[in-house]
Amino acid sequence: MKNVITLIIILLFLSGGLYSLEAQEIPLTSDSYNHLYPQWLPDGNWIVYEKRDATGYDQICKVPSTGGTETPMTSDNYDHWFPEWSPNGSEIAYQKYDATGYWQIYKVLSEGGSEIPLTSDSHLHRNPQWSPDGSEIVYYKRDATNYDQIYKVPSTGGTETPLTSDSYYHYYPQWSPDGSEIVYKDNKSI
Repeated sequence: MKNVITLIIILLFLSGGLYSLEAQEIPLTSDSYNHLYPQWLPDGNWIVYEKRDATGYDQICKVPSTGGTETPMTSDNYDHWFPEWSPNGSEIAYQKYDATGYWQIYKVLSEGGSEIPLTSDSHLHRNPQWSPDGSEIVYYKRDATNYDQIYKVPSTGGTETPLTSDSYYHYYPQWSPDGSEIVYKDNKSI
């Protein structure tokens, strides 16, 4: 069974003053590999995703949203997960299980090029999310407390800033639309 990314396009048609929805499936990939976590480029022209390829590792790839040739963005012997476009579409952030033996936050230019590590310490870093203005990336990190805490790092690289520091697990941070707040899940109520 082939695992392909299929884009569902919802088209609105005006008919006698009533709106109807019509969906059309457009296959974007056609190989037999797993394609996971598809994300739209903000302008809608590309889809980025992770793909378990012939090496057995998950790589970051992109494909035009209308279909076409797939472009690999990474191609090494490490897993790359959860790609996220920057708000202006010029970069893609993701987590990579690299030579440190931990998940780290990386980015790559959307046109391709060398991967740029944004974290490199001996802790797990997961689920990168761009700030609305593209200046920072928030994620959760299993730090020295042995709990998952919320951190952020400048998208150009630099020092990580902890945003939580208690004895609870914190996951899946998301920026507010204006970038002034971050919402996340924790286990305080469990």
